[in-house]
Amino acid sequence: MRTEEQETVPRKGLKYFYLVALLGLALLSFGRLAFLQRSIADQTSATKIVNLAGRQRFLCTYMCLCVIEMENSSAAPEKARWRESLLAALTQWNSAHRAIRAGDDSLEIVPDPHPAIQRLFSQIAPIKSKLENTFQAVLASGKLDEASKSNLLAERRAFVASLDRLNEEFDANFLESVQNLSWQQYFFFAVTLLVLIVEGLFVFRPAVEKTEQIIQELARSRAEVKKQNIELQIQKGELECQRAEAIERNQVLEQQNKQLDILRQELETAINILGISSKRFQELFQNVPVACFSCDRHGHIYEWNRSCEDLFGYKAYEVLEKPVSEIVLTSNTEGQNEQVLQRVFEGESIAGLEREVMLPNGNRRWLLTSTFPLRAPDDTILGAIVSSVDITERKLFEQKVEAQMTTIHRYANDLEEANSKLEKLAA
Repeated sequence: MRTEEQETVPRKGLKYFYLVALLGLALLSFGRLAFLQRSIADQTSATKIVNLAGRQRFLCTYMCLCVIEMENSSAAPEKARWRESLLAALTQWNSAHRAIRAGDDSLEIVPDPHPAIQRLFSQIAPIKSKLENTFQAVLASGKLDEASKSNLLAERRAFVASLDRLNEEFDANFLESVQNLSWQQYFFFAVTLLVLIVEGLFVFRPAVEKTEQIIQELARSRAEVKKQNIELQIQKGELECQRAEAIERNQVLEQQNKQLDILRQELETAINILGISSKRFQELFQNVPVACFSCDRHGHIYEWNRSCEDLFGYKAYEVLEKPVSEIVLTSNTEGQNEQVLQRVFEGESIAGLEREVMLPNGNRRWLLTSTFPLRAPDDTILGAIVSSVDITERKLFEQKVEAQMTTIHRYANDLEEANSKLEKLAA
């Protein structure tokens, strides 16, 4: 019984000691976790502030670019588009600046109370105010003189430099926080190690591994922040390249617009010349004292001058797009019109063709016709032009002369026969 009591007392003491040790480990674990969570929350907020500071640098540069593009733009729509971009960027810029300065619950950003950080924000405030006033003035007037532009660029450089110092201060605070966190871990580790000597060296090994994992994650977060800063610098360079390319494209477009204006003027001149030439041709075609009409390869009439109206007895509107064979009726020459057009559209010019035609009033007239191809500037045959001269009087005179010559020949033959008979009688 005594032995059992002696054994029970150490067991109870060990049990109580074990419970106290477990409670101490629990308290140590909870304390260490609380410090870790606070450090992680602080570093997460600092990381977001650094990211927003990088965005502030980008937005500041972009707004300066918008101001310059508004100043260089001559077209009202393009200037309005750059003004809208400037207004949107200015809104984001002010919102982000309030978040990094005073914190933002929606972004889970807590303001950093560090004196150096607050001092840097105080230095940035007047620069930011000047930039904002300049951008507001540009939005209100749409103009910016050269002195204001130089001040704007100088203030942008000062603002970017201040943000760089802010990032450097956050990096320094981050390193200091990591160092403090390391010392805290060492302290907790030493206390925990004493407890683990009593409870066992391998009870809290997973916790130690977890702690090392968290430290590695913090280191990776720092590397990611640096990587993001590098990417922002690259994006800034790309924006500069894009701006240069945009300026070059604008110059090319201006040159192309000038060339288009020259071509437009040349085209208008050519159209005027063509109109004058067409009018001259119409006047000449209509007033020429010879009956002329034009037709296509199928014999459809497209132009009919006044002399044709006088000769054939048809008005121009009566013959438009009608076949020549229906209007110009020839005697005993069926298919002659088609043959002539076929030869002309093969490139041949046919002149001095005499034809007898029948007019709408039933009269017959003799015409001396000439048909030749109408060519385009590229020598393509577009149609045929037919000119007709009334030679009826000459033809009647020729027929009369021919009849008289026939009578004379008959009389001559009769006289010759009479002479022959007289010679025979005389013999």
